[in-house]
Amino acid sequence: MLVVPVEVIGQMESVDIDFTVLARNNQHVVLSGKTRQVENIQYQQEPLSVFIYYTPLPYEGFELDPQETDRTYLFVTSIDEHQARARQSFDYASNERKPDELWSSHVMLWNNVWSNAHVEVQGDDELQRQINSAFYYILSSLPPLSTRSEHKQFYGLSPGSLSRGGFDGPDDEDYVGHSFWDTEIWMYPPVLLFYPTLAKEILSYRIAMRESAADNARLFGYEGWRFPWESARTGVDVTPDICPQVPVMPPDEDAEPYKNNSVFTNAVASLSIDLADRVSCITKKTVPKAWVDIASNLYFPFDETSQTHLEYEGFDFKNTTIKQADVVLLGFPLQWPMSAEVRQNDLLAYERLTRASGPAMTWSMHAIGFLELGNFEKAEELFRRSYQTYVRPPFNVRPLSLFILLSNRLNCIFVGMD
Repeated sequence: MLVVPVEVIGQMESVDIDFTVLARNNQHVVLSGKTRQVENIQYQQEPLSVFIYYTPLPYEGFELDPQETDRTYLFVTSIDEHQARARQSFDYASNERKPDELWSSHVMLWNNVWSNAHVEVQGDDELQRQINSAFYYILSSLPPLSTRSEHKQFYGLSPGSLSRGGFDGPDDEDYVGHSFWDTEIWMYPPVLLFYPTLAKEILSYRIAMRESAADNARLFGYEGWRFPWESARTGVDVTPDICPQVPVMPPDEDAEPYKNNSVFTNAVASLSIDLADRVSCITKKTVPKAWVDIASNLYFPFDETSQTHLEYEGFDFKNTTIKQADVVLLGFPLQWPMSAEVRQNDLLAYERLTRASGPAMTWSMHAIGFLELGNFEKAEELFRRSYQTYVRPPFNVRPLSLFILLSNRLNCIFVGMD
């Protein structure tokens, strides 16, 4: 009997969950855990439970007969809030299916996903790999299209998925699974186009968190729902201790202290009220005239001399740099009405002001703008910049500091096809 030594590198402790070992034998190890903190006592009275079943790790090494040249080992992990479901899934994968059957099933289900919808690029294999990997990472963070498990509430699509820590160092929390505006602005549109069922799951998180959003609105004297900057299990704000009412933080997070009359924020507010008014015939609810008047009369800072939108009231073109796309989002995805001259002026002005270390979404939005203006050479330059600088081989991982999302590529491709 030959013993092949194996080095097992594992982290058995969690900073978030207290675990105890319920069982340990040749078939499985069972862990029971409770989250160390209750996120918000108003919406979550007890710590969350988690149960983990996994195949024992080969600390003593792998055993092979002298005549054997290879042997397949199957390792299974099952995680659930309920022990019975965790055990059921573990037993199904461990006892009812052979390793080659699990693999073929895995391949078949992913092929079904790709055949349902995908993007094909001719003549650029590298770009095709980038698109496929971006799709893969986002889809892997969403509920599966087909599953044996019971349907559960989806708790949001974070830009870093469930990762904690990462490339930028041990103190970089990488959003720890929190949901915020990146979900709807950057990741939701391509999912909606290709996988509308999953797009509905994404929005279901906001609907499920409506109680805390309504309470948050009332706290600040507003009607309706007010979602926080970052939220997790309960939907409450999980970032700052306080949140200023006014002024506001625009998409350009370098705009501190907070600014008055963000042109992007005002455009989104106007479009939101206008949309509600347009669908009132379907919802059978009337938008108060005062709100419609507000939507029609919001102030949009604009420099008449240069024919350029100001990012916010008092914006200084000579002495300001910005983090990311802000004003250019008026053109896409908001499709705010403006002349071609103003659109080009916005693109050129804010391209010069954007710092090099900003996120990739900036350059994809600039690329779309130049595509719509017919400047294909400039659009291609910015499109390549939107992903080539940000991807880390060999698995096409995008670090948080230069995070590129699926919509960066797909939005550019689709606009170019119009």
